[in-house]
Amino acid sequence: MPQITRFHIGESGTYMGSGFDYDYTLEDGRGCISIRIDGVREEDALKLDADPDFAARLAAVIDGMKLRKWD
Repeated sequence: MPQITRFHIGESGTYMGSGFDYDYTLEDGRGCISIRIDGVREEDALKLDADPDFAARLAAVIDGMKLRKWD
């Protein structure tokens, strides 16, 4: 199975709260997680280093929920 190099999931806001965007990217062997609330510029997003096995754990969640079968 190919390694995950890019993943995005978003959450819509509600009347009392804003939405969030969560991104994972793998570039040059380094994983980065970006968390951004609606209305915040991409360059101002919270950026965290992902540990080396993050992509494998993410793939296990995706496979467990059978997300790869979505059309």
